[in-house]
Amino acid sequence: MSGAATTGIEAEDLDLPRVISNVPLFALEKASFEESRESFDELLNSNSIIQASDAFTVYDLEDGYTRDLFDICDRLLVTAEVKIYAAILLNKYICAVSDIRDVRLRMISVIQIASKMHMMHFSPRVHELIAVMKDVEGWVSPEQLVESELIVLEVLDFDVMMHSSPVAYLEAILHTLAVKHASDFKLNLEMYWKTVLQLLELVYLSYSQAFELADETYRRRTKECNMYLNRRSFNHLRMDYVLLACGIICVPISRLFGYKKLLQMVHDLSACAGLRTGHVLAMGAGIYDAIMKDSRMHQSTFDLLVKFDEMLLSLKNEASKSRRMARKRRAEEINV
Repeated sequence: MSGAATTGIEAEDLDLPRVISNVPLFALEKASFEESRESFDELLNSNSIIQASDAFTVYDLEDGYTRDLFDICDRLLVTAEVKIYAAILLNKYICAVSDIRDVRLRMISVIQIASKMHMMHFSPRVHELIAVMKDVEGWVSPEQLVESELIVLEVLDFDVMMHSSPVAYLEAILHTLAVKHASDFKLNLEMYWKTVLQLLELVYLSYSQAFELADETYRRRTKECNMYLNRRSFNHLRMDYVLLACGIICVPISRLFGYKKLLQMVHDLSACAGLRTGHVLAMGAGIYDAIMKDSRMHQSTFDLLVKFDEMLLSLKNEASKSRRMARKRRAEEINV
């Protein structure tokens, strides 16, 4: 599969309307800071445990599988969060089986599971799944869908919780950052959230390469000999979701406001997450370089990058509008 997805269903055919993204409630009141910080501290602890261990499943899904999976997700009109959750589940499933059969049917199953975990009231209906499956592989019965979902769940030992996924880290870091710097955070948080999710989706199309380029960038700039940004191995680097989330948050800032604002954001993220500023900068650079390189090779990445740039433009226009309104209010106050 390549290029833009063609779907057997349209938005108006759905039993219930899909949402672009389930936007978290980014409450900026200071009273919410302790709650957001507590949640973030739990994720930092989980990340530290992974970094100190060798007992984890590395995300290493082949790009071809990821593109096919995302193509099916687009046909089903599910959210970006569900795409990422489905990719993680598919990776865990493939790592756990010795013989991969009925791959596209298993893709449908992980999308079913991810949808139920993330947005139960907006999960695809059986007839929608059958229609899309008919387009990409061939007709399946409702009984085959149920059987395949149970196979995936049993292989995963019913461990499908996503509390420590990159999406959770992104939400926690962005919330903590926005609350702590509420007076300085001028961007529309809902729009920014959708923008970073779009970027995370792009990262998953060239996941390992983003970390490889981040490591190369850091060693080239610092002349350090230590590899993997001082993580124990490349696998540990690829599973550092705190670093990944910080790098993703940086990219739109760099594109929107330039290097000076980027350095300020990197400093805030480093203080918030306990990371080296050089590592956060390198991760952001690795993400951007990997996406640009992949967009020259794959039309699907290029198309997604165009959408990302459109979201950036909307975000910039919104920020400009907010600044103009703020200047207008100040002028009115002075005149009064």
